[in-house]
Amino acid sequence: MKQPSLFDDPEAGSKLPVVGVPGSRAALSPAQKLFNKLIDRIGTQRQLLQQWRDLESRYRQRVAAELAPVQGRLREKRLAMVRLLDEAAGHKSLSKSQRAKVVDLLLDLVSDLLLEDHDEELVRVHDKYSELSFEESQQEDLDLAHAMAGSIFGVDLDEARLAFEKLPWVRSASLRRQWPDALELALEEHVAVARWSPADGEQRLVNTHGEVFAASAGDELPAFSGPEGSAAAMLARYREFDSQLAKIQRKTLVLTLSAREAWQVRLDDGVLVDLGRDQPRQPLTERLTRLTDHYVAAREKVNTPIVAVDVRYPNGFALRQGQPDRKSAS
Repeated sequence: MKQPSLFDDPEAGSKLPVVGVPGSRAALSPAQKLFNKLIDRIGTQRQLLQQWRDLESRYRQRVAAELAPVQGRLREKRLAMVRLLDEAAGHKSLSKSQRAKVVDLLLDLVSDLLLEDHDEELVRVHDKYSELSFEESQQEDLDLAHAMAGSIFGVDLDEARLAFEKLPWVRSASLRRQWPDALELALEEHVAVARWSPADGEQRLVNTHGEVFAASAGDELPAFSGPEGSAAAMLARYREFDSQLAKIQRKTLVLTLSAREAWQVRLDDGVLVDLGRDQPRQPLTERLTRLTDHYVAAREKVNTPIVAVDVRYPNGFALRQGQPDRKSAS
């Protein structure tokens, strides 16, 4: 009897053998056990493959019986639409812009139909309205495809990456070739958290990493004003200050750091908070905590508008009466 092969057609009724020693199943070696497991898996996969073959056959039958007729009727309706648009394009009652819209719709529809199946009548309609003949437009598309394929392999990745990173809202870019004919591009965008002092008339923003980049934003953002190179430190302070100011339902509108490293905070109600310089004996966070702990009660006692608060004192803070700068807070 012929020994069945692993590659025998299961439809022919062949069955794969199970390796064993007659009369002594317990004596199978590890290799024989593994072989038997693999044989079982092959049998299972063959059954699944046959199921897919059966499904594919039924799918093809349903496509031919149900979908193909619908597609044929749809194409006939679209061809009828081409004839109607062709007739409408010749109406003298249409304005120049109206005729241009009809022609655009007509050429789009004709191009889609020609992609599905070549039709000489459609080619004649295409050439009647298009500046390029159908043959010329096909050649143009082919030339463009060749140019794109050539550019994929001829592009300098480092040069292209740097070009992307020069775009205003791109923080970093990575570019790599993907076989056979594609480039994979990954962009990391800047997320703006504050405005930075303009330079040479160019608007600048601060991102979530404390980096300054040139761009403009329509969103309402706090403003940072400080020495060049201090944006990251100011962002850290901004997050720290705003966390504490939330206790009194206030937010930072403008954060200022002077050349002498003195800090000021303009609140969203226009009040200016003078924090001064950070010192080991009187840290900025300690001063601001003192303010947020007693600010509401102090304002209730004063019961008049406050324009500024000076917290540079070792054991308290001073309130300056007056109308706050609503213009800066708007």
